[in-house]
Amino acid sequence: MAEFAQTPVSDGTVVVRVTGEIDLAVTADLTAAVRPHFQQGRTVEVDLGGLTFIDSSGMGVLVQLLKESTRQGARLVLTQVPRPARRLFEVSGLAGFFDIRPAVEDSPR
Repeated sequence: MAEFAQTPVSDGTVVVRVTGEIDLAVTADLTAAVRPHFQQGRTVEVDLGGLTFIDSSGMGVLVQLLKESTRQGARLVLTQVPRPARRLFEVSGLAGFFDIRPAVEDSPR
């Protein structure tokens, strides 16, 4: 089960924080949390800092959302991506398609 909290930022960006697992059971909920913000051409940051698991359906919905953002002139950014999930993006060959920002533990000190 996952939770999605939306927070607007002063520059018009919307941050959608994910807590829990992204699997088939919650892909529609994630889509519903992110998709409406594309219509305004906004940047949507999906904060995966609270992600505990992602499966292929979760990866698939992120790819779908990336395609939709591009079609609608919006931008999808993944932030705080945990190492296991980032590795999944790299192994699948998807890392080069997403704007992936480093997790806090990977930031220079």
